[in-house]
Amino acid sequence: MPPPLDFLHGGSLTDAEGADTMVAEIRRALVEARAEAGITQPLPTGQNATDMNILFLAIARGVLNHIRKHPHAIQVNVHSGHFSIHGHSTEIDVSET
Repeated sequence: MPPPLDFLHGGSLTDAEGADTMVAEIRRALVEARAEAGITQPLPTGQNATDMNILFLAIARGVLNHIRKHPHAIQVNVHSGHFSIHGHSTEIDVSET
């Protein structure tokens, strides 16, 4: 089996804001969701920011651990015409089955 083209990265407390990790994506999603809700205050700083990032890290690790324990529960449906010759999909159907 060829090596994966990419990896899911949970992250760490030291790269919670800018890295390409699940922790950073959760943080960015929170910023977006707050903006959509009309919340204009910045995210917490100091110890409150650390506590928030610990929660994000726990969520990211929990999701990755669950995926590792249930690898066959994930199904990727590749539609005709959306599969590259390199073996990866350019479109993923995430609808519920």
